[in-house]
Amino acid sequence: RYDPHIKAYPGRVILFRALDRKEVEGWRIEGSFGWDEVVTGSLEVIDVRGEHIGILQPPFVDTVAAHVRAALGDEKD
Repeated sequence: RYDPHIKAYPGRVILFRALDRKEVEGWRIEGSFGWDEVVTGSLEVIDVRGEHIGILQPPFVDTVAAHVRAALGDEKD
């Protein structure tokens, strides 16, 4: 859950959204999961196959890594 004391974040945020997810009571599972309420800067949502932890494991982590490299300006394989 979001802390109501969090101030707006003006920077760039990339949200990696797992496509294989389950509904959990009290959590928003659409759009940006509420990050659009905190981020006042750039918010990019990238869908990744896999579940919450699984997107950080092969083979799905390759997608995440490619987007992180591109965001950092290093698009080498």
